[in-house]
This record gives sequence, structure tokens and C-alpha cells, in this order.
Amino acid sequence: MRFRYCVLYVIALACLQGQARAQNTLTLQEALQIASQNNIQIRLAQNSISLAQSNNTRGNAGQLPTVNMTAGQDNSINNVRQQFLSGATNDRTGARNSTMQAGVEAAWTLWDGKRMFIARNRLQETVRNQQLLTEMQKQQTTYQVYRAYLLLVQQKQLYKLYEQAVELSSKRLKVAQDKWEAGKVAKTEVLRAQVDLNADKSQVLRQKTAIQEGKIALNLLLGRQAETDFEPSETVALPPTALTLASLQQEAESKNIAFQQLQAVQTINELQRKELEGEKQPQIDLRAGYNYNRQQSQAGFLLRSQSYGGHIGFSLLYPLFNGYDLRRRIQNNRITNDGLKIEREQISQNINQNLARAYTRYQNNQELLALEDENVKVAEQNFALAQDQILLGLTTSLELRTAQQNLTQALTRRTTAQYEIWLTEVDLLFWAGKL
Repeated sequence: MRFRYCVLYVIALACLQGQARAQNTLTLQEALQIASQNNIQIRLAQNSISLAQSNNTRGNAGQLPTVNMTAGQDNSINNVRQQFLSGATNDRTGARNSTMQAGVEAAWTLWDGKRMFIARNRLQETVRNQQLLTEMQKQQTTYQVYRAYLLLVQQKQLYKLYEQAVELSSKRLKVAQDKWEAGKVAKTEVLRAQVDLNADKSQVLRQKTAIQEGKIALNLLLGRQAETDFEPSETVALPPTALTLASLQQEAESKNIAFQQLQAVQTINELQRKELEGEKQPQIDLRAGYNYNRQQSQAGFLLRSQSYGGHIGFSLLYPLFNGYDLRRRIQNNRITNDGLKIEREQISQNINQNLARAYTRYQNNQELLALEDENVKVAEQNFALAQDQILLGLTTSLELRTAQQNLTQALTRRTTAQYEIWLTEVDLLFWAGKL
């Protein structure tokens, strides 16, 4: 009965450990979702959208009236000596004077060369531009998460390979020790096997450090604590990639956000030029207000004066000459527009160049992976043959070690080739605007 409880306990413990490992696994899609919500750069870009939306108002564009209230009071004490034509005099010492005024003034621009409407369109386009910049940041972050995650998967695969090398070296050391104890080999065989085992263990430790650094880098992109532990999924599914370079370049022209964002900047620059052209037109404002004035004086012609009432009217502002400043600003706007056209050509060349490079690497890596698959098969056969021969005494431990290293190197190159294929696929998707 006690044995049965022990068995059940062991099974339950194994299940709990397996469940804990499963819950600790971070898939690529989960990483992308976490990054879209927590990444610092994305959050800053989204904050910029909120700022642009806050500025996109009719009042900021100048379409609404402005209302201001003014009020003030002034008190003074003067020594007054006055002599009138009639011969009378007014001589006062310390005469007090009090003045108070208040008013409300409203102004509403009725016409300004359509600048207020153009400004509203510019503010709306500014919001769209910031949204595109945020999408660009999201794509950039997604690209970085893909590469960091795939690198971590590769590092984990290499870690398993190096662990297998340690296991093989341990078996080799055991065989050498048995033969030495039986007097079949010299002590140097055991020492050589021990040195090789230590070298493989050192490689495992270095690879463990690389994995930990990869986790820290990925956690930074995900906006999480650096010490957050997780395990990457061993299966990676990437979005489908077009097979021809021409189709990728065509998709880039229509889907790459860099082109759309540059178009938004060009639109904003064009709207700014129209606003500048609108400054050549007259500005007509409707003005209305209400004023109140009261004055009291102990010396002067009036002892007390009070007036109040409203007013309404129009004002006209027509710029005639401003030292050619407006012409300079319009010319600078046109120069900026020419620079944006050149920048579009630069972006197009940069995208096509990166697509061509990535596509070339993608094709070459496909051939390289097929070659490394063949190399792994040959290395596995060579190592199996060396293991059989060492047991029969037909080869040396040094040759066995060479065969083991060749196998480990072949497996490492194949893993690296698969990782480079993943990277080139991600590059193709990123530059084509499909990531």
C-alpha cells in the first residue's frame, strides 16, 4: 500500500512539473501580443497620437471666436495748482484720483484667405501622420521581437546539442576509465577524455549565459522585468512569404508604411504652403464688446465721470509689405517639398536594395541547409562507425573525439543555417510591409 502511494506521488509531481513548464512557455504570438501592449517605444508613439488628437480642434485652427475680459483700477494722489482764464484758481494738496475700467471683447475671424480651413485639414493630417509613425514603430518592434525570439530558439537548440556532446564525452570517459583499470590503455587516454569532457561542459556554460542574455534582451522589448523567466517554444510558424523578388517589391510599393508616412508628410507640407499663400489675402474680423469706465477726482474739471455700453463692428487687416519674409517662407516650403521627393526615391532604393539582399541570402541559405543536412548524415555515420571501432580496438580515442567534434559542428551549422533562413524570411516580410 505504501509503495502504491509513493508511485502516485511521483506521478502527480511529474504532472505538476510538466504543467509548470507548459505555463512558463512563451510562444512567438504571445511575445508579439505582449510587445504591442507593453513596449516602451510603442507606448510613447501612442502618447504622441493622443497629443496630435488633442491639438486637432476647430479652436486651434482659428475657426472659433475669441472672448477676452479686461479690468483694471488705478488710484493716485496729486498736488494740483490750476489757474483758469476767468482768474479763478484751484489749489489742492493731496488730491485723490480714482479710475476704474472693465470690458468684454469678442473677435471672430470671418475671412482669412481660407487659412483656418486649411489649418484644420493640416491638423487632421498630422493625426494621420502620427498614427502611421506609430504603425511604423509597431512594425519595427515586431521585427525586433521576431529576431530576438528566433535567436533565442537557436540558442536553445545549440544548448541541447552541446548537452548531447557532454553526454557523449561522459560515456567516452567511462569507457577510457574501464579500459585503464583493465590495463588496456595508458592513463593519458583517461586524462585526454577528461580534458575533452571539461571543454564540452565549458561550452554548455557559455551557451547557458548566451541564453540568459537573450531572454533579458527579449524581456526588454516586451516591456517586462529583465529577470522574468520563460522558455521559448520549439516550434516557430512564420507568415507565408512570396516566392519572387518582383512580387515582394510590388507589395512593398503598396504596403510599406514608410511610403504612406512620407506621403502624409508631403500632404502636410502642401497644406502649409497653402496657409502661407493665404497670408496674402486680407483678414476680416467681426468684433463686439461691452465697456464700463468710471473716474473720480478731487481736483480737475470733472469730479465724477461714468460711461458704459456696447459696441460692434468690423476690422480689416491687409498685409502690404513684410520685408519679403512671406516670400522666403514659401520658397523654403518648396525646397522642403523637393527634399521630400528625393527622400521618397531614397526610401524606394533602400527597400529594393534590402529586399534584393535578403532574397539572395534566402535562396543561398536554402541551398546551404540542404548541404548541411547531407553533412549531418555523413557525420552521424562517421561517428557511429568510430564508436564501433573504438570498442573493437580498431581506432584511437583521438579519432573518436574528432568524429564527435565533426558531428557537433555539422549539427551546429545546420541549426545556424535554419536560423539564418528564418531571419531572411523575417527581413523579406519586414521590407515588403507584410510583417
